[in-house]
Amino acid sequence: MMRLLRGSADSAVGGRLLVAVLSRMVFTPMLRSRRLDTAAAKLELLAAQLGGIAVLRYVTRMEPVASMPVEELVRLVAPGLQATLDG
Repeated sequence: MMRLLRGSADSAVGGRLLVAVLSRMVFTPMLRSRRLDTAAAKLELLAAQLGGIAVLRYVTRMEPVASMPVEELVRLVAPGLQATLDG
């Protein structure tokens, strides 16, 4: 996964691959479990948000995101993700 994150920061192809993996492994199962009929654009927006956070935290290691406890990061990010799902 770290290789995928680093590759996504280096190229558009890597970015598309990251979105595809996140969609397949995270978003599609999540949306199915919630029985949401969500447009592909919402998935791409969620992928962009989470992909950006992953790059900040694990690739560029930008503070304060890099060292923030996971629980705090989730608390800060969840409302924006929920707004994307609800919008």
